[in-house]
Amino acid sequence: MAHSVQGAPESIRYIRKPVKRLTIRVRRGGEVVVTIPSAMPQAQVEAFVAEQRDWIARKQQELAQLPADETDMPLSAPERRALLARVEALVARHAPRLQVQVADVRLKTMRTRWGSCNIRARRIWINTRLARYPEICLEAVVVHELVHLIERGHTPRFYALMDRFYPAWREADRLLNGRVPRRAG
Repeated sequence: MAHSVQGAPESIRYIRKPVKRLTIRVRRGGEVVVTIPSAMPQAQVEAFVAEQRDWIARKQQELAQLPADETDMPLSAPERRALLARVEALVARHAPRLQVQVADVRLKTMRTRWGSCNIRARRIWINTRLARYPEICLEAVVVHELVHLIERGHTPRFYALMDRFYPAWREADRLLNGRVPRRAG
């Protein structure tokens, strides 16, 4: 459902989901998407969006100034196969060091995450857009998802494990920061 909010951008798409937090995303074309916890009252949502109108406008302006990005181009079949081979090699290198087992590795183009992990299925997904980033970024995201098989959330222990198993993750995070999607999930 999309409708206007007083003092906010003209069109906002609201999505109710079973999520914990209210989030606002501004997409590359300027579209504003608000993801709302199922039980949150609409008045509370609209008040929050109205408070964030300056941030939304700034973000829309920043995104409008970005040049067309080749990382948004879809991968060809050979590029996709090459990326999967790179990811599988990284998993084969790092999973034994972390003492984790991965049942499945898959690729998909994601709008809001660099990677994701299904802990129960022991499956990791890697964003295809990483094919066009430096290897350090791909490796950091793979290790990030593998660490989630040990530590579910982004806790101090999680970051300590990242520091231990892939200290260059901070440099990769700086390279990915500010890009769409912003960070690995």
